[in-house]
Amino acid sequence: MKKQIQKMLEEYRSNLEPQNMVTALIVEPGKVPYVQEIGSDYQSLFCLLGGPIEGFTLNFDGVNILCNEYGKVLGLPSNRAILDSMEEPCDIIAGTFIVIGAREDSEEYSSLTAEEINKYYELFKDPVCRWRYVL
Repeated sequence: MKKQIQKMLEEYRSNLEPQNMVTALIVEPGKVPYVQEIGSDYQSLFCLLGGPIEGFTLNFDGVNILCNEYGKVLGLPSNRAILDSMEEPCDIIAGTFIVIGAREDSEEYSSLTAEEINKYYELFKDPVCRWRYVL
């Protein structure tokens, strides 16, 4: 699997022309988050995350987390933990993840607002933080 993903990364990077630029929050393992303009197309996100994309909604507020679908299998470093309703870790995101806008009225990813950037920066600023994922 690693070789297949590496081959796809090389192919995508050689032809990469980011499209639909949006403002997102990038969260790397062991680091504080930072704001970056990124392409919201599949190839750009694939290259940034280093593989196939897995996404999930955060508290149904128009914001998604995107991460490498195979981060754990590939042995990427642990990043942030997700807590269940009992405040116990129920999952860990491996590798870099992106906090990005995902509005109900659009099929495309969108830029985070200044308010969303501040909210999620505060949530993820501690490199060993754990956050509650409301189901």
